[in-house]
Amino acid sequence: MKNFAPTSPVRRHGCERPISPLQIVLLVIILLDGLVFAFCALPLVQDSVVQIILAVVYALVVLGMVGAGVHVAITDPSHQNVSWKLGKGSFDEINTQLPVCWTCHVRQEWRTEHCNTCNRCVDRFDHHCIWLNNCVGHANYRSFWAAMTLAVCMLGIFFFTNIVLLIQEASDALALGAPKEVVLPVLLITTVMNAPFLLMIGTLLVFHMCLLRKNLTTLEYILARISYERAEEQSLEAPELDDGRTFIPLPRCVDWVVFRRRKKAGKVAPQPTKEDAEMDPDAVPEDLIKEKSSADADSAKEHVSDTGTAT
Repeated sequence: MKNFAPTSPVRRHGCERPISPLQIVLLVIILLDGLVFAFCALPLVQDSVVQIILAVVYALVVLGMVGAGVHVAITDPSHQNVSWKLGKGSFDEINTQLPVCWTCHVRQEWRTEHCNTCNRCVDRFDHHCIWLNNCVGHANYRSFWAAMTLAVCMLGIFFFTNIVLLIQEASDALALGAPKEVVLPVLLITTVMNAPFLLMIGTLLVFHMCLLRKNLTTLEYILARISYERAEEQSLEAPELDDGRTFIPLPRCVDWVVFRRRKKAGKVAPQPTKEDAEMDPDAVPEDLIKEKSSADADSAKEHVSDTGTAT
């Protein structure tokens, strides 16, 4: 039995270098929102009971979100048979009919994809999250869900609390000695800054809810969406998924967060490959995807599950 070693550096988790600049941005947003909420918003809440409830709930939500996000970032979602894990990497004990990743020296099972950013095959790959600098797969998808849900809660509490305070114009309240001329503009600016993040992450949460219902990963949806647009341009029938279902795209108000429409070139375009996937921040970068042959798709059909989950 022959073992293999990776030929180039492998990122095991999101805390390894190079650190994504968006990780720093994410930390700054969390810290800034926490400080503004604690020292500007809460002191303006006149009801002490409501003030305490808001403080406790917000703190718990932030702690839960940070904990889930850290778990997503530090978890190694690599396939169990990659060459640097437990001396594995041999083809001898793996189904020889499965497609091969010659970088990781493993045979790619259902939904196993190679991430060029991290240089590893990920078990049940969903996407590479550049906000957390790590791939999201089977090992950390549930934590990603928790972090995403709690992020919506955190931003929602921050946003709507500030909106209520601004509408009420708590003009006679002071926050740590700072007059309203300072506090209220700070609330207004941070509320406006947080609105796009609330919209983006809220839409992303709805998108992943729809993926669970459709039993698709982010990558699978993007590729099917591209095929759907190509078929529409050529007046063909909607493409079928691996399990035989006809693909029905989500409304643009939902999938805009991960999918950008391709510009029509005025001629029939070739069939899409995985390099065609175009994603926004929390989706699969263009250089992430590796082509697989049509035989890969036939092999994947044998593994499609109707469990209703993408994890």
